[in-house]
Amino acid sequence: MWLFTWLLYYLKCAFNLCIAFILKLTTIAPTYFYPFTRNIKINDYLHIVKVSGSYYEMGKQYGEQMNSILKRDITIFLTFLNENQNRILGKIPKQYRKDTLQQSILGYYKQNRRNLNEDVVQFMKGVAKSSSISYQDLVLCNYYFDLMNNHCILLSKKIDDAPFHLRTLDYGLPLFTQTLIVFHPTGKNAYCSLNLSFVFNLYTGFSQKGIFFGESFYDFKIGKLSYEGMPIGHISHLALSCASNISECIECLEDSKRKSNLQLLFADNNKSSIFLSCQDNFIRQQEGDFVYSVTPKEKADFDKNFHLLTDVQTIIKKFVPNTKSGELHIMCYYKNILYVSVTTKLWQSYNNTFHEIHLSNLFH
Repeated sequence: MWLFTWLLYYLKCAFNLCIAFILKLTTIAPTYFYPFTRNIKINDYLHIVKVSGSYYEMGKQYGEQMNSILKRDITIFLTFLNENQNRILGKIPKQYRKDTLQQSILGYYKQNRRNLNEDVVQFMKGVAKSSSISYQDLVLCNYYFDLMNNHCILLSKKIDDAPFHLRTLDYGLPLFTQTLIVFHPTGKNAYCSLNLSFVFNLYTGFSQKGIFFGESFYDFKIGKLSYEGMPIGHISHLALSCASNISECIECLEDSKRKSNLQLLFADNNKSSIFLSCQDNFIRQQEGDFVYSVTPKEKADFDKNFHLLTDVQTIIKKFVPNTKSGELHIMCYYKNILYVSVTTKLWQSYNNTFHEIHLSNLFH
C-alpha cells in the first residue's frame, strides 16, 4: 500500500515541477476577516485559528474549533506510520529505535519529557481534553517530526528598504489540512505558527513584535549531535512569546538546552541573522540585509533565479515556482503582510494561491 502511496506522491511532484516550469499558476489573493470569527477557513487545506488565554485554555479552544479536522488528519497520519514502518524505522536514531515507530517515538518522548517546554505540553493536553483525542496519539503525531530531519529555504532580504522574509517547507507526506494558529497567551506577545493541523511545534512563525522565525536541518556537523534537549519547535514558542527583538531571542536560545544540528533564521525590521545551533555550539553564521540558506541540491536553481528577488509579486509568481521549493507550505512577510501558501489536492504550494494576510487583522 505504501509503495502505491509514494508512487502517487512522486508523480504529483513531477507533474507540479513541470507545471511550475511551464505555466506558473501562482496567484495572490486577499484574506477576509469577520468580526468575532475565531476559525477562518481559507480553503479546504488552510485555516486560520485564533486562541487566547493560558496554554491549556488555548489548547482546549483549538481542539474544539478543529475537532473533526484533527480526528481525520490524525487518523491519516497514524495510518501513514503503520504503513511505512519498514521505510522509516531505520531513520530513527539508534538510541531510540525499538521494534516499531510508535514504540520508538513514545520512548523518545518519555526519555526527553523533562526537557520540553511546558507551555507546549499544556497546549497539547488542552487539545486532548476538548477533542477527545488521546494524548498519546498527539505525542506520536508531534514527536515523530522531532526525530526526522527536513530542509527548507530560509531567506531575508531588504527590498526598497523594507525587509522581506521567506521560509519554505518540503516534506513528503500525505495531504493534510494546515493551520495558521494565532496565539494570544496571557501576559505574553501574540504570535502565529504555520503547520499541519495536528503539529504544535513552531517551525515557521511570526510575532506581534515583528520577529520572523524559520529553521532548517544543516547538512554539515556544527558540534555535538544530540537528540536530548528542548526541541527547536518548543524553544521558538518561548522566543516569539517573550522576546521583543533578535537579541532577546538569542538569549532565549543560549539559555535553553538545545539539540539537533540546525540553521535558524531570526529576522525583524532592523536586522536579519542566521545561526548554526546544536547542543554545544551556537554561532551567528550570517547577518545583514541579505541572508539565506539553501541545500546544495537547491543551490543551482537558487543562483539561477537570484535576479528575480526584486519585489513580492515577482518572488511569489516567478522566483518560488522556478526554485521549486515549498512542496508543503511557504510563508513570506513584507510590509506588515504575511503571504501564505499550502499544498492542496492537486497543486503543491509553489503552484498554489498565496493568501495575503494583514497583520492588523491577524493579531487583532
